[in-house]
Amino acid sequence: MKTTRIDFLPMAAALLLGCTAGICVAQPWGEPPGSTPAEAEIFPDPAQAHPPEGIPLTPSQAALIQPGLTKDQVRALLGPPHFNEGIFEVVQWSYLVFPVGTADLGAACQLNLHFFKERFNDPYRISRIAWNSPNCLPQAS
Repeated sequence: MKTTRIDFLPMAAALLLGCTAGICVAQPWGEPPGSTPAEAEIFPDPAQAHPPEGIPLTPSQAALIQPGLTKDQVRALLGPPHFNEGIFEVVQWSYLVFPVGTADLGAACQLNLHFFKERFNDPYRISRIAWNSPNCLPQAS
């Protein structure tokens, strides 16, 4: 009697991607724009930042960081995230920054950027920006 081997890997991959009967339904990743977080914002421990000193950030540079920017655009403005954010499907990047041009130059600020994408092939875009202190918000120029 001949047995037929069924390869379940492609079927499992299709189910994980939301595909059935040749139709793939996109599952959103991250936090949709305009949504409110379910819990208080969590900032990583500043001692875990790399580089440990963070980066300087002027108010005009901070003003460029807006919802809708892609991860590549953020990387061009700020560099890679400063904390161990993971590898796959990362939906939050965190930065340690020092506001340039503020009264307290020794105060470190933390910036969390939350990303969202609707479909698998879409780029991740900023959906929400969070600062650890109101003193860190970029000042209007």
